Amino acid sequence: MDKQQTVDYLVNIYAVIAADGEVERSETRVFEVIAREIGAGFFERKKAIEAYKESQATATLTGRWSEKVRNLEDMLFAAYCSGSLAPDEKEIIVTQARVLGIEKEQLTVIKTEAKQRFDALR
Repeated sequence: MDKQQTVDYLVNIYAVIAADGEVERSETRVFEVIAREIGAGFFERKKAIEAYKESQATATLTGRWSEKVRNLEDMLFAAYCSGSLAPDEKEIIVTQARVLGIEKEQLTVIKTEAKQRFDALR
């Protein structure tokens, strides 16, 4: 991913954790974990947060389909860090899944893996 793709990726993560209007400490921690995993530096993280606050919307990802699916996985991972999937978070995630052509059964598998990933992080 180039720098702009990294920022867009993180905008989508931040959109999920900010969906309820409040970003909790656990959500910030997960945002940082995801950022490190994709190789995002301080400036990419900062740009992503600023971009989301300006637009209040998710970003349209470019690049490889596998990176887009990984973004969806990370969005679910971020959503579960508050314990459950809130309605606003669910709406964002379902919209992204539809854009990618992810079927309900596939989304169920991704959700299960995201929960397991968060449980392992605790």
